Amino acid sequence: MTKIRKAIFLAGHFDRKDTSMWEEWFTTIDNLFKEYGLFAHRIGVDGEGYTERIYCRNRLLKRLSKSFKEKKRLE
Repeated sequence: MTKIRKAIFLAGHFDRKDTSMWEEWFTTIDNLFKEYGLFAHRIGVDGEGYTERIYCRNRLLKRLSKSFKEKKRLE
């Protein structure tokens, strides 16, 4: 049986130093995914304390929340 995978790539222009923009964007996208019954398994993050790799969503949520509070630079 063939397994079908779908990928959604979301990008935008953000001020690297304005963490609130990323937090608002992430919350909006997370709510949009829930509304349409979608689930993001992996998320790519780059910035202060992150490497351009793809992270497991469940492990990343707590870490991202901490980065938002500490106003770390994200890309």
